[in-house]
Amino acid sequence: MQLRNLAIPLATLPLVLTGASAIATPEDPDHPIYEPGAGADTGIPMGYAFADGLGPFAGDNFDKMTFPPGDMTAPRQIAAESSGVPIYGYDFTPDGSVLYGVLDSPGALVTVDQVTGASTVVGPMPRVVTEHWVDLTIDPISGRAYATTVADNLTSYAIYSVDLATGAPTLIKSVAFTAMPIDMAMNCEGVMFAESIGTSSLYRVDLSSGQMQLVGPLGRYLEYAQGMDFDNATGVLHAWLYNGGAGDYTSINTTTGLATSFPGAKPSGRFEGAIKSECPVPTATITSGPDGRTADPRPAFGFATTYAASAECSLDRGTPAFGACTVPSFRPSTALAPGAWTFRVRGVRGAQTGVATRSFTLVDCPGLRAAVTAAEAAVAKAQAQLKKAKKSGRKAKVKAAKKKLAKARRALAVAQGALTAESVCA
Repeated sequence: MQLRNLAIPLATLPLVLTGASAIATPEDPDHPIYEPGAGADTGIPMGYAFADGLGPFAGDNFDKMTFPPGDMTAPRQIAAESSGVPIYGYDFTPDGSVLYGVLDSPGALVTVDQVTGASTVVGPMPRVVTEHWVDLTIDPISGRAYATTVADNLTSYAIYSVDLATGAPTLIKSVAFTAMPIDMAMNCEGVMFAESIGTSSLYRVDLSSGQMQLVGPLGRYLEYAQGMDFDNATGVLHAWLYNGGAGDYTSINTTTGLATSFPGAKPSGRFEGAIKSECPVPTATITSGPDGRTADPRPAFGFATTYAASAECSLDRGTPAFGACTVPSFRPSTALAPGAWTFRVRGVRGAQTGVATRSFTLVDCPGLRAAVTAAEAAVAKAQAQLKKAKKSGRKAKVKAAKKKLAKARRALAVAQGALTAESVCA
């Protein structure tokens, strides 16, 4: 497989790529399902897919367009294009507010205006001369970005983290492998998948090691650049596959790897795409810790979050005071005062949160034990006073001492009852 099967020659990168050169004719007679100009400057609605035609063959579509996920039969045009510098590896930020892409030569991170299709350089993405950028993927939960290069000789690939503020790449791992990841996508569970040329298969990617584990064959032969992204709202993996003669818009089974065509006709050509959809709202669950009454002044709580970029905890007496905490556990740094408390945890992703609460009461076991000890001492003292009164032979004094002893014994019974009632103090 030649390098030309990965990328077409790239033009010199201007500071701002307008990416919206007009098409001479109002419609493409070879692809009547496409409507040039019908939706110009409408932008990309939340929940919609975006695709950019990469060409370069006769009859291929170069335009930027948007459409409902799974239905590319009548896409709406964002930018009409007949040529230009191809952008590889589009992806949206978790909230869909920014669309990023990567250029190969010269390597650069760009943002794409979702209304006009115009591209603006964020910063350079230098790479090894013998490698080519082929993909950009953004974690839909954390917002961390990753990019991939493939070597000229197709004997290795490398995975990088990318600073979205500057474009600066940082190498995670370079891997020698016969299957070349040509596009990647990450789901809301944080699992990265890659489709490959060379084996035309789907893989799971271990970001710590960079290694790819085979899921299964796609059932399609892949050549040239490919496109792939998850619809975060449904969890379905979408792919724009191309074999050098025809393209196909498909879903991919992440258990078997098999690609299945979405129904209906589609524009012709290679496409890189992304889907503007958010992961489900974050949730939080308290999995352990006191629920009721406890004697532990520093109780530990176990908790979990889903679809959350971070977690925050509050241990309060009525007014929440959330602060950063780390899954899977929380414990106060100092002893709590006795009384009613509420532990709260929330999963956070942007402005979205999911909250769980657990109320409990810290029982003052030391105080209850101290009260029993004090009552016992009072009884002992009253007994000593009664004995002394009896020795005096004075009836009035004996009577008063007996009343005092009875009172002390009642107080002891109350203190002992209060302690016995609190099983947590046993």
